[in-house]
Amino acid sequence: MAVRHEVENLIRRGNIFYWRPRIPAAFVHCRPGSRLSLSLHCSDHRKAQIIGRKLNTRLAELKMNSKDVMTTKKQPRAREAR
Repeated sequence: MAVRHEVENLIRRGNIFYWRPRIPAAFVHCRPGSRLSLSLHCSDHRKAQIIGRKLNTRLAELKMNSKDVMTTKKQPRAREAR
């Protein structure tokens, strides 16, 4: 059974830790509620926490940056449609 830990999206299955975040809604090609599943290939809890926090930070940056990029990419297409 998967167990949750102090770090968001960090799950242990057996002796191995996994990072399982939900896919941001901005990625329209994925079903709502879909999740990534990334094995951290480590069984050390402290190392898994560090890796999980770094991945959570990168995901948050990606969410923030993707909103800016998506609005600028859509604007030229809207002009072409006119």
